Amino acid sequence: MRATLEAVVASLRPGGRVVLFDFDGTLSLIRSGWMQVMVPMMVEILGGLRTGESEGDLTAVVEDFAQPNGLAFSPDERRLFIVDSQLHHVRVFNVDHGKLTGGELFCADDKGYDGIRFDHLGRLWGAAYDGLHCYDPDGTLIGKLRLPEITANLTFGGPQRNHLYMTATSSLYSLRVNFRAASYPS
Repeated sequence: MRATLEAVVASLRPGGRVVLFDFDGTLSLIRSGWMQVMVPMMVEILGGLRTGESEGDLTAVVEDFAQPNGLAFSPDERRLFIVDSQLHHVRVFNVDHGKLTGGELFCADDKGYDGIRFDHLGRLWGAAYDGLHCYDPDGTLIGKLRLPEITANLTFGGPQRNHLYMTATSSLYSLRVNFRAASYPS
């Protein structure tokens, strides 16, 4: 049922489930430990996100996306933010015992977003065409960190998780910052 795992692996949260995107358009959530892999490519999931304990036990939780892509939980894990790369926006869902409600527009950009991450101050960072965009928890654009290439993804690293790594068209950029990655409950 699942193609060979020439897949994109993206972390949902520490100690949570790892998302495996197969090239045939399927998505599986599998229990795992902390894993963070950055891959500078767009993955089309064919309009929906599914969850389940195993490959044969998948249930659709959201089905009205044109091209879902980046995923990030808020630091308190009460909200899930999902990028729709084709419609060029980020939507936010309330999370309650594995169920998603809401789906309101959080932010939008004419050229769209790819990967997204939260910092410890609750700000959402999104990889965009012109660099990184930073949003307050209420969706207000705080500012942009412009890069000379199209930005695909970002993550925090380093011993204090205060190095911002950004993948772009043909380069990997790194910047030490005065904030750090969000911490999540264990």
